Amino acid sequence: MTKNVNLQVLFHRSVGRGNLTSFWLESWAGPVALKEKYPQLYALDSIKHCLVMDRFQISGGEGIFSWEWSRPPGSASELAEFVACCGEVSTFGFSPSSDKWIWGGYPTGTFSVRSLRSLWVSNTFSSLDYVHNWNNLVPLKLNFFGWRAVLNRLPSKTELIKRGVALSSSVCGTCGVAEESVDHLLRDCSWAKEVWSSIQLWCDIDLSNVGSIDCLLNTGHEFLKSPIQLKVTNAVILTTLWAIWKARNARVFNNIETPPAKVLEDIKTSSFLWIKNRGKGIMVNWVILHIHTLVLRIISPMVKLGFRKILMLCGDYMEDLEVCFDS
Repeated sequence: MTKNVNLQVLFHRSVGRGNLTSFWLESWAGPVALKEKYPQLYALDSIKHCLVMDRFQISGGEGIFSWEWSRPPGSASELAEFVACCGEVSTFGFSPSSDKWIWGGYPTGTFSVRSLRSLWVSNTFSSLDYVHNWNNLVPLKLNFFGWRAVLNRLPSKTELIKRGVALSSSVCGTCGVAEESVDHLLRDCSWAKEVWSSIQLWCDIDLSNVGSIDCLLNTGHEFLKSPIQLKVTNAVILTTLWAIWKARNARVFNNIETPPAKVLEDIKTSSFLWIKNRGKGIMVNWVILHIHTLVLRIISPMVKLGFRKILMLCGDYMEDLEVCFDS
């Protein structure tokens, strides 16, 4: 099995004269190998890896069997299997040509890497319920990161152990309580919860009932009407996921502990820069992002309304939305 593609099913033998095909071990006469259909006969055969032509050949238009038993079939069940097996093999459509492999992933039966890739892509992505909405307000790497997080494709400790990587423990190194799965690392860890709690206050959104990374990335669909509001909120969520991941890697690989407050400031700074430079028609005011209390005293009272309320006020009435980030 390779990434949802069962190669054993897609490759099958086309038997000609039986010169390359195992009589018992390969499923040449049907979907099931003969050793599975006739287990008592298989146990009696003294040469288990014999070829089809070793047991059956056509000569002068007639089929000739050639058996090599450890002892002849004797019981009623053995004789019943013998009769059924001989009947199935003798009616098979043999030909004088040599045996060959047929690739079931392409109409011509000829294997190619391109046909395998196309089959893998169709089988992999057609079975996924999740569709990622790519957000051009943040770098492409954040979109890929969010997509992989939803599909549980990040190298957390539990995923690395599943892939055969030897680790001393699967427990989260930040909280030391639960296993470090993708969901725990980015959402459920006590350290990550502190970050998300600050994001809730900053953006004035409720994340208390969010049950998955997918739900996190779809935050705002219930109460934000403007597409721009949703896009900006999604950009902040993606930036937060990325910042949590970076802080985790700094701790694991560089032994650097990052306080949640520092992560929050990184999220605010990155969000401002990305949205300001990537959002056409979206104006961002840096002074509102500034953390200094003296600055907060002299800026517009609109800051006190919070992130979501400002978006709701502006989103429906301004063609060029001014996004204000309340610290």
